[in-house]
Amino acid sequence: MFAEVLLNHAYSRKQKSFVYEIPEDLNAEIGSGVVVPFRNKKEAGIILKINKQKPEFQTKEISQLLDPNLLLKKWQ
Repeated sequence: MFAEVLLNHAYSRKQKSFVYEIPEDLNAEIGSGVVVPFRNKKEAGIILKINKQKPEFQTKEISQLLDPNLLLKKWQ
């Protein structure tokens, strides 16, 4: 599965979120805080959407989940 991740830092005015592959051993869900590789470093972000369909471009994997107690609820 693939996640649309909103990064904590705005790197572009046009593109606010990026797509990452969710490793099978990660229990990620919408609102989960994650760490992802971005421009040769690790960045924190939040999962906005989860898709089953593989995108037409190459993706990197989510590195890890942040504290599960920081999970945002769908209404937030």
